[in-house]
Amino acid sequence: MKVDIFPVSVFIGSVDLKKIKLTAEMGKAFLSQTPSSFRSHNILDPESSKYLMQVIVELLGEKFHASFRVRLSSIWRNKYKNNDFQEPHVHTNSKFSFIFMKR
Repeated sequence: MKVDIFPVSVFIGSVDLKKIKLTAEMGKAFLSQTPSSFRSHNILDPESSKYLMQVIVELLGEKFHASFRVRLSSIWRNKYKNNDFQEPHVHTNSKFSFIFMKR
């Protein structure tokens, strides 16, 4: 019998990053000293929040076919350059976490 104790779902979709207006101060964070707004007060524009939630709900709907509610509890920006990294970590008290990357 196969049992997935800690399954990981990966959702891949497109996000128009021009529609995400996030106001925050960037600073060095984490052991990696990644430029991040993690420790600042992040303000997501209401239209950006609405757009982002539509994208997330659409992606989640591909796997979860029953009714569900989603709440955006926090958001921040990290800025990576070639060879930058993020050390291993967990997102406590979260059911999902998302990464949006610019190609």
